[in-house]
Amino acid sequence: MDYQIKSNIKKILKNNGPIVAMESTLFVHGLPKESSISLFNELNKIARKEKVGLAIIAILKGVLKIGLVTEEMIELIEKGSLNLVNKAGIRDISVNLAFKKDAATTVSSTLWAAERAGIRLLSTGGIGGVHRGFPENIDISVDLYALSQYNLIVVCSGPKAFLDIKNTFELLESLSVPIIGYKSFYFPAFFCGVDKNLKLKYVIRNSKEVANIYIKMRNLGMRQSLLVTNPVSKKYELDKNLSEEMINKLLKLAEKSEIKGPKVTPFILKGLAKLTEGKSLEANLVLIKDNFKLACQISKELSL
Repeated sequence: MDYQIKSNIKKILKNNGPIVAMESTLFVHGLPKESSISLFNELNKIARKEKVGLAIIAILKGVLKIGLVTEEMIELIEKGSLNLVNKAGIRDISVNLAFKKDAATTVSSTLWAAERAGIRLLSTGGIGGVHRGFPENIDISVDLYALSQYNLIVVCSGPKAFLDIKNTFELLESLSVPIIGYKSFYFPAFFCGVDKNLKLKYVIRNSKEVANIYIKMRNLGMRQSLLVTNPVSKKYELDKNLSEEMINKLLKLAEKSEIKGPKVTPFILKGLAKLTEGKSLEANLVLIKDNFKLACQISKELSL
């Protein structure tokens, strides 16, 4: 069988209970091993406290898993630290299943799998987007396409800071993906706070308002995701000018070293963590946990 739903997730789904899905590539390719394991444990504690199911999605030995037990998650993170785990977007799912590979799902493939399983919430740190150098260099994450095709609520802190934030924002608008700011009228730039040149049309103040908007979307048969943006706490926000200087330095180094495609994100995140003396990693972990807490609250509202 190519598709398995963890027993507790299956039970919650049957009772229309609250569940939040998460991409596994965040743990496997986006963070150091020790930080990933610690984050996984902390998110499980939050999930238990909130009485919400945590469904991390991944492909293990050619089986698509909706929800991982602790042993599976630790093994995946360990293998990822040894570069033994593929990164799977939507187009890569069938290949990894056919060849019985281990693969971590991205936002796009997690959206596809979560909708198929009947899960309505996805929480992450930062989404993919338009890479810098557009239009000369056309490199656009399939996350944006997936957000226009699969009907979930996605909680994030905007696109990753080293992407082209403005063009990502514009493309989301062109794809008719509704963006709702959580207590902020400005589009977030991952751990660099918000971009005050990009103002949102709509802002919500609580999880109930998000749930009501999403219910209206489903009633109308709309297929897009509802993107809920939650800026990183100001306490952990990185200086934009300094971060921009570091990002440009790392992007040039990546180009010189011929690091391309899916390898760019982990390279930049690792480099920023070193250059900021761990501050970017700390901010990343904080926003992931804050987004998950918000997603839990929204998921509970949908289950009432």
